Amino acid sequence: FFEARSQGGVDEPCDEGPSDTVIIDLTVDIDPTFGAAVTAGTYNEPNSQASDVSNYRDGRYAPSATEKINDEVQSCLESGNDCKSFSESDTLSQPGTYYTENMDDFADLNFNNDDDVFVVLNDTDGAGVEDPGDMVLEGDGNVTVYVKTDEGFKANGGEINSGGDPAQFRMYLTSGVKIRLGGNVEYTGVLYSRGSTFNDSGPGTISVTGAIVVGTFDIKGGGNAEFNFDPGVTSVEPDFDANTVKYLHVSENEVRVELG
Repeated sequence: FFEARSQGGVDEPCDEGPSDTVIIDLTVDIDPTFGAAVTAGTYNEPNSQASDVSNYRDGRYAPSATEKINDEVQSCLESGNDCKSFSESDTLSQPGTYYTENMDDFADLNFNNDDDVFVVLNDTDGAGVEDPGDMVLEGDGNVTVYVKTDEGFKANGGEINSGGDPAQFRMYLTSGVKIRLGGNVEYTGVLYSRGSTFNDSGPGTISVTGAIVVGTFDIKGGGNAEFNFDPGVTSVEPDFDANTVKYLHVSENEVRVELG
């Protein structure tokens, strides 16, 4: 019943926890999806005065993007697809979808397009996306990045869409991975990964403008960190085809069993 109506599931059946108790993880709609600088299932206050979060939403469990990401990967793997290849430092000036299985290709890219561009990263080696460097967006087109990975995303320095429109750069990652920013890094856009852990790595200055949606937000405060919400990102509405719970009716029914 619950698996058919939500992206959650049975966390603890009756025979594993307290007597006569079942624990269900239910996913409900978040509206708007990007409605705060940080949206998380568990939000931990940064333990440094040098860290600032303009606003946040705690206790929000977002639908998973994993199925959508897998569909994008599968589409590029099918014969007759129109997915284009690219390499590090390329200028992606044609609209459409780009695909790679080499995470090193996703580095120092320039997007120069008035139409939308989609980038599909299939991390078959399990290396994760690391140090993408500088990402420059020119034109009015949106850039949407789908990342299939068991490892996660890590940026030690670099400028991603620096000075640009946060609503134009969107990154969606597989659920339950690690997301880490460190060094002097600037990220302007939205970032989404259900159940993932977002933290920092050592000293430096982290600047995020836009919005992030993760499972756990945990900034240790090794350096300066700023998370600034941009209201323009509320217009970004991802479509994951999620079966979310709209309402829940709960009733108690007594059942008598007569033996013999």
